[in-house]
Amino acid sequence: YARGPASRDRLLAGSAAAVCAFVAFGKVLSPQFLIWLIPLVPLVRGRRGLVASGLLASALLLTQLWFPFRYWELALEFDSAASWLVLARDLVLVSLTLFLVARVRPEPARSG
Repeated sequence: YARGPASRDRLLAGSAAAVCAFVAFGKVLSPQFLIWLIPLVPLVRGRRGLVASGLLASALLLTQLWFPFRYWELALEFDSAASWLVLARDLVLVSLTLFLVARVRPEPARSG
């Protein structure tokens, strides 16, 4: 964010990207951490904001499919269905992070 022009849209996207990266790449990804993204991601404007909100909704839905109902099967028995849901959710969060970072990166200067 600091390398580009200061704008409201870039600040919101950068903030959402930073929190999403913290959640996705942190040592522990507790399902409750996704709540931190709910107020930030929908603030990103435009078509990119709609896509980002869709990715967040997908991550929330995938989390709800296994947590809390299948948590103990995953934790104690390594339930394969829950494992696949967790992997899909994690991939969606990484995609959301990359998508938001692309929104923040300044466009390269065009030579005339």
